[in-house]
Amino acid sequence: TRYCAGIFPSLVKATAEKNRALGMGLPDAVVRAYFDGQEITLDQARAREGAGASQPVEPAAGAAASAPAAAPVAGLSFSVQALAYQDGKVSAEALAQLRQKVGAQAAVTQQPADSRGIVAVTVGSYATEAQANQMARQLATQGYPDCFPVAFKDGRKMTVSEARELRD
Repeated sequence: TRYCAGIFPSLVKATAEKNRALGMGLPDAVVRAYFDGQEITLDQARAREGAGASQPVEPAAGAAASAPAAAPVAGLSFSVQALAYQDGKVSAEALAQLRQKVGAQAAVTQQPADSRGIVAVTVGSYATEAQANQMARQLATQGYPDCFPVAFKDGRKMTVSEARELRD
């Protein structure tokens, strides 16, 4: 499971939050940078900051880079986590807004609560990671900058990294 700690106006602030997460026992906390809804490298983010440009910088636990498309694995699918709620309290208004933005393109699904009571809301079911990444980019431009691809194997949620291991 991956969580976003927020959007920060600079790499310095995002790195400080990442370090705080590391200190809280989240060993896979990382910083991810985005510009115009697309993930960019941290070097590109630094260059943009140096040039006076700004972009959201997102620290996330367990973040993974995109991978090239591979042959499908039986029972493996990808989706995009667009929302997450603590203690199963999903906002009906937020669900309605998401469904309105997605339209008929993809299903919006409320996932069962995990062991910590966090309920994820996912969009679509795709055969490839590339398709999920495409939807994530689209959602990021529609007001969901913290969304990210997730994977499912026979209905069990897993990280995209775990799904890649199954493919390889």
